[in-house]
Formats: sequence, C-alpha cells, structure tokens
Amino acid sequence: MSKLFEIPIYAFSPGQHQQRLSRYKASLQQAYENTHGRGNTSKMNEWIYLVCHPFQLWDYNHIVGYIVISFDKADINFDLFLQAQGQYNKTRYQWRTTQKWLLESQRVGGWHFRLEEIDPNETIKSKIESLLDGMIRELVPQKYYVDKEAFSTMNRLADYTRLMKGK
Repeated sequence: MSKLFEIPIYAFSPGQHQQRLSRYKASLQQAYENTHGRGNTSKMNEWIYLVCHPFQLWDYNHIVGYIVISFDKADINFDLFLQAQGQYNKTRYQWRTTQKWLLESQRVGGWHFRLEEIDPNETIKSKIESLLDGMIRELVPQKYYVDKEAFSTMNRLADYTRLMKGK
C-alpha cells in the first residue's frame, strides 16, 4: 500500500489560534506593566516574543489526528487516526505545552473505493475529494480543524491514472 496524502487534524483553526495568542500576549503585557511599569516597550515586546516562542507559530498547533489516503493496486483507501481513547482522551488542550498525545487508528471500514481502468482522472479526483469531505463531516469531531490546503493543491494537480499504471 502506498501513501498518497497525510492530512493533519488540528485542535483549533488558525483564527482560534490567533485569538488565543492575542489574549495570552495581552495578559503578558499586563503582567509586565504591573511588574516593571509602562517604561521600556521594546524590552517588553522582546520579553513577550521570547515567552511566546514557538507557541505563536501556527505550525506549533496541536495535531490531534491524521487522515491518511493511500492506494493499493486498484483501491483508494482512507484511514483515520485520532487521539487514543481512555486515559489519554483529552477534551481540553493546554495549547502552550510540548506534550503530545498518543494517536490510534480508528475503525473506519467502508471508506474506500475501487478504481476502474476506464475511470478518467477528473472522476477519481472528485471521488477522493467527496469521500474526504464525507469523512470529515461524519467522523472528525466538529471542534477540530482539518487542514486541507496542501491536499486541495495536490489533488488538483495529480494524475491518478498515470500513478496507478506505474504501480
């Protein structure tokens, strides 16, 4: 089985990340001003930058799962990995932590389709995209953010018929 795409599922969207970061920076600014006064803003900004790094980067957001799209001979398969249930299942995220949670494969039988030799490339693209959208809608909790940007670009440019012939 060959992997085509690995699509990350984040704890929250870029907009939510920016809101959390803004609130955190405001609280840091308030704490700095309470301690040191309103004097040197360049030192305060430098201190806030150091405290917030690397949490201020969108890429540092918690990855809480993946959707893996792969192919084998004449099948396109979809797998879903989310955080493990039980003691590892977290409903609230400490977004300024470096701790990562265990991910496990979810049972998602039926999320695949068979390729026919006569399927044109555009049909394959639309099938993959519609199944991915259905999986996100039905299996991924709404509070999470699925980053489909890279998938959308690659899916638009991919030539699946040529890829399948090479396999």
